[in-house]
Amino acid sequence: MYQKYASYLLLDFISDDFFIHSVKHPSPKTEAFWLEFLEVFPHQADTFVKAKQALHLLSLSAKQETNWEDYKEIWDNIQTELETKPQRTSLYKSYKPWIRWVAAATVVFMIGVLGWLYYDEKNSAINYNNLVDAAKKHHELEEIINHTSSNVKVNLPDGSMVTLESNSKLSYVKGFRDNKREVFLVGEASFDVIKNPSKPFFVYSNRLITKVLGTSFKIVSIGNDGDVIVVVKSGKVSVYPNVSSNETNTMESKGVVITPNQMVRYVEAKELLQKSLVEEPVTIIPLEQNKDFVFDDTPVKEIFDRLSKVYGIKIVFDEHILAKCTLTTQLQTGNLYDKLNIVCAGINASYDVVDTQIIIHGQGCN
Repeated sequence: MYQKYASYLLLDFISDDFFIHSVKHPSPKTEAFWLEFLEVFPHQADTFVKAKQALHLLSLSAKQETNWEDYKEIWDNIQTELETKPQRTSLYKSYKPWIRWVAAATVVFMIGVLGWLYYDEKNSAINYNNLVDAAKKHHELEEIINHTSSNVKVNLPDGSMVTLESNSKLSYVKGFRDNKREVFLVGEASFDVIKNPSKPFFVYSNRLITKVLGTSFKIVSIGNDGDVIVVVKSGKVSVYPNVSSNETNTMESKGVVITPNQMVRYVEAKELLQKSLVEEPVTIIPLEQNKDFVFDDTPVKEIFDRLSKVYGIKIVFDEHILAKCTLTTQLQTGNLYDKLNIVCAGINASYDVVDTQIIIHGQGCN
């Protein structure tokens, strides 16, 4: 892989995805790679350093207005380098009639790089530390850090309860004096929120916002740049990406709403919200109401409707095809999927979990 960079010029480096990522997000692995590269190809040291400097300058320029003359100067410098590099002199002369087209294309490329760098820096700034730093400019915060190996109970000012798991941090606005309740989380925590429609509850976990009026849910937010998972136990929450304040309303309308036994994962690398059922759905009505899970020659429509109500999960099937199907069974034990397996086996059917629904496939009964 080193050979690829042996003859790179400045423009080659600053348009290379791996190089860009290495400069903007250095790690021990990438640092070791480039050190070894420079040991093998020491003649590239000067160009390598200039490329790193160019990326940093471009990053700064992305935050400021830059006029056409500035881009022209950038191109002139690159063009000068092309003319002075001996290994590419003949190639440059052969294509010199196209130099104006190349210049224009390079300006377009540079504008794209500036936009990408600005977008990358703007979004990478949305993590627990920076969110808390920004909030401290307007509010006094209380921070709880769980350094222990067991869970810590945190009582919030409104009476809501947070169970903060090991190696997790939670910050919240003291007193919740404004018209909303805001907390910030990195790590893992379960929330039991006191209902207050006039004062919505917000949890900021890296690049994800969870908005709720009153419910019980769990959030897993690992590290400053990892994915975020929200699981609802009761009630309903709205989940949407964290963006600049002038876009919040738009992003909230594009978010997802999840209910009990549903979860959403925010995939940071793809900026994608993935909604699904939890791995093991639980009943959402009191257990004493489940004691009549005994069926005697009962139409399967009634059994599926009962399961759907008890677990709060939509079960989709063709009522016409399954109209003649009945079943005698007991379903007091086992989880939801155990119950579905018993019912489907009894009527020669099968099921799939699609998004947050369960789809029944069957040929009917005689």
